[in-house]
Amino acid sequence: MSGLMNVVGRGDGPMNCETVGKLLQRYLDGELDAPRGRRLAEHLEVCRHCGLDADAYTQVKVALAHSSEVPPSMVARLQEFGRSLLDGDHPTG
Repeated sequence: MSGLMNVVGRGDGPMNCETVGKLLQRYLDGELDAPRGRRLAEHLEVCRHCGLDADAYTQVKVALAHSSEVPPSMVARLQEFGRSLLDGDHPTG
């Protein structure tokens, strides 16, 4: 049961990259409950790959909020991230 709970980020152990990928946008929008938000933040502190993805999302969000052009490198990073989640190639750390 804990494996299933971890898929949606509700277990009490550390999150993996797949779970973070599924919850990252909600985390950045402040929509996660405090325990899951803390666990996701802890993962971002130790996982460089997910941290870079979070930075890319944040930069895109800021650019869109200011009606400026999103840097092509950030769009490419997010597309790569989405493909890796679909293909199952995202690190599981």
